[in-house]
Amino acid sequence: MKATDLIGMVVIDKEGHSTGVIRNIEVDEQNGKIEGVDVHLKEGFCCDEGLIKLNQIDNISNVVALNIMIDKL
Repeated sequence: MKATDLIGMVVIDKEGHSTGVIRNIEVDEQNGKIEGVDVHLKEGFCCDEGLIKLNQIDNISNVVALNIMIDKL
């Protein structure tokens, strides 16, 4: 999978709730490593955007499944 394939993918939390979509990939400019992905959260959350770190992602298939509840962002 290409990194650009992640943009627009649906994100679901540990409980299986759809929480938003990936908007951007965050890269550390000094070392070139991916830090995480920016998620545009659905209405009803405390904020519009959240950063998901790579260790918070359980797997990626047709959706991005997290190993956390979305309130932990």
